[in-house]
Amino acid sequence: MVKTIVLQGISRYYRGMRTTTPEIIVLTQPNCGACKFVEKSIDAAGLDASYRDVREDADAAEMLVELFAAHKPGEHPRTPVAVVDGTPYFGTAVRDALRSRGRAAA
Repeated sequence: MVKTIVLQGISRYYRGMRTTTPEIIVLTQPNCGACKFVEKSIDAAGLDASYRDVREDADAAEMLVELFAAHKPGEHPRTPVAVVDGTPYFGTAVRDALRSRGRAAA
């Protein structure tokens, strides 16, 4: 089952400050422990994401291959890959990016 919640740059006001919710796409696959870790990190940050299974979604699989070719040439494509507002994060690196984003907004 693929969890799909897509954000399209929804603006909201928080404590008098205008913030923009990031668009997050996570390329994942079944039985991927690191994928579950990324999902929990996104949930803990209070954000929503679109989760795309690379084994069932040919477009997601193609996106995975293209991201690795562009940003990590020579490496075998693997999940998870999180794309936050167009910036790819490989493995669990999105967790640190979300933490930094949270500190910057505070």
